[in-house]
Amino acid sequence: MSTERGSIQWNHFKHGLVKMGLDIKSKPKILELGSGMGECSLSSIEDGFDCYGLEVDSNVYVQSQLLFTKNNNHSHQKYIFLYDGDHMPFPTNFFDASISWYVIEHIEDIGAVLRELTRVLKSGGLVYFKWQDPKIYYEGHANIPWLPFMPKYVVKIWCDEFNVPQQKRDYILQFCYNNTIENVSAILQFLGWEILDSSPMPECVVPQHWQYETESEIRTLARSIKTKMENGEWKNYPNRQFPYLKARKI
Repeated sequence: MSTERGSIQWNHFKHGLVKMGLDIKSKPKILELGSGMGECSLSSIEDGFDCYGLEVDSNVYVQSQLLFTKNNNHSHQKYIFLYDGDHMPFPTNFFDASISWYVIEHIEDIGAVLRELTRVLKSGGLVYFKWQDPKIYYEGHANIPWLPFMPKYVVKIWCDEFNVPQQKRDYILQFCYNNTIENVSAILQFLGWEILDSSPMPECVVPQHWQYETESEIRTLARSIKTKMENGEWKNYPNRQFPYLKARKI
């Protein structure tokens, strides 16, 4: 059997896609953008679906092979592809839907990826994406409060105040990008998509956070946030929202 996490992810997407109008009786082809260790794709395949996965990290791709083998599933070579982040190795109009679980924030050239996604999805095809929009004031990879759109010099000071290990700091600086609901929606609309639903604009919990510039100011702000959290003054901070976007190709 596939992992519990993969099952939770797949059941979430399956329920959402059905509500969006996907006909699951027609054996739809589904693309998981950023399939990681293959947990969600494997759960979908075990559920009887044709779910293909794209993964850019070769080490993680190998782990997905091991997961399929461990679960005595021999379809890895058919369904999971090591992807160069540029050209999707599928024919035009091949898929009925695409899903993605916290991967969009790791795509540097989101426009090129969405263009390719538009090519490989059929007319009427659906996308359901969840990811870490930078506006939610939360960094899930380090599990700390976050200020939207921080320059690198602010990120370094901020991570220092929250004792983020160097490996995670490097990961955030190198592999996390400011892809918002609004800019992804705008690109999809330009490419001929209809936006069906998206998460609302999150509450601004640190007003005018862009005014903090010196190291002293940034550290003072970080420490004040930590104090308020420790004292229970900010029960809803960091804002653990789960941003999403649902769209249909016209």
